[in-house]
Amino acid sequence: MELGKREIHDHERFINYGREHRYSNDWFLRKASYLGEDYELLTDYKGCKYKVTFYHKKCGKLWTVRAGGVVLDHYHCVHCFRSRGERRLIKFCKDNNIEILSEYAGMKAKVKFKPKSCNHEFYRSPSDLIWGTKECPYCNGLRPKENVNSFILEFIKWRKIHGWTQADIAYQLKMSNHTISDLERGYKEPNKEQISLFKYYMDFYK
Repeated sequence: MELGKREIHDHERFINYGREHRYSNDWFLRKASYLGEDYELLTDYKGCKYKVTFYHKKCGKLWTVRAGGVVLDHYHCVHCFRSRGERRLIKFCKDNNIEILSEYAGMKAKVKFKPKSCNHEFYRSPSDLIWGTKECPYCNGLRPKENVNSFILEFIKWRKIHGWTQADIAYQLKMSNHTISDLERGYKEPNKEQISLFKYYMDFYK
């Protein structure tokens, strides 16, 4: 059944009205009414995929969020509203004397932590910290130390002067590449046997 000109015109007016109505600030503010009077919209609404900025009177901070998160997921101010995962992380860090140095952005996003026992700063996702390795990566040898052994620094200088790679040294000393790399990066401290062996070769190839 074909539509007449008047019916087509009325249909187009209905569609255009729906689009204007859907992409207006009034429509968006009605959808965001669950936030209450503490939120003030500072930017115009242009669609669910675009970001809008609110001013939260309660905390006095600006909150920028994707409009779809407000319309569909009923988001709240990230500065005030804490998710279950963030509350769990805060409780875990409080129980284990760990200081949180950066903002929480999800259980998989890395956050900067600082244990009060050693004052080392490192990045790790909250899920890995809570359910994985809880120890400081510097203290348990998973990260290089700030100060590499002084003898190893001399060894590195000697190796580079001769133009040798870590693989060359590992082959000559009958060690694994992994061991040489760990020593030079500060993962491990050299033992007496390794130091004496290194000194022998350093004296031999002056």
